[in-house]
Amino acid sequence: MWVTGVAAHPAGGLVATLQSDQGATFVLFSRPGEKLRFLDWALILESNCWGLPVFSSDGRYLAIRGNTYEHQVLVFEFPSLRRTRKISLGDPKRPNRNFSWLWENVAFGARPGVLWIGTPSGTLLERDVER
Repeated sequence: MWVTGVAAHPAGGLVATLQSDQGATFVLFSRPGEKLRFLDWALILESNCWGLPVFSSDGRYLAIRGNTYEHQVLVFEFPSLRRTRKISLGDPKRPNRNFSWLWENVAFGARPGVLWIGTPSGTLLERDVER
C-alpha cells in the first residue's frame, strides 16, 4: 500500500489521504497532527491510479480524478460521501497522443458547487455538481 499525498478540508480539523494498491484505493480521513490517526470511516474506490482528492471551498463536496481503467472524475457530498457525479473522460487503454488527459486537472471554483476540469486542448470544462 502507498499513500499519495494529503488534502486538507477548508474548515480545518480534517485531512484526507489515499492508500492504494492495484485492487482498490481508500480515501482515509484523519484529524491533523503529528501522526495520522485514521477515523472510522473511509471512501473505497475501485482500482488504483487516483489523484489527490480536492475539497470544494465550502467543504460540501469532495472530487477525485483517476482510475486505471477509465479516466473519470467522481464527486461526493461531504461528509455523507454519497456520490453525486461520475464524469467519464475516456479510456486510458486507448491513448491518443493528441488527446491525453492530465491527472491533476480538477479544481473547484470560487462559486460553491462548480467544478473545473482542464482538457488536453487547454480549455476548461465547467460542471455544476449540484444539478
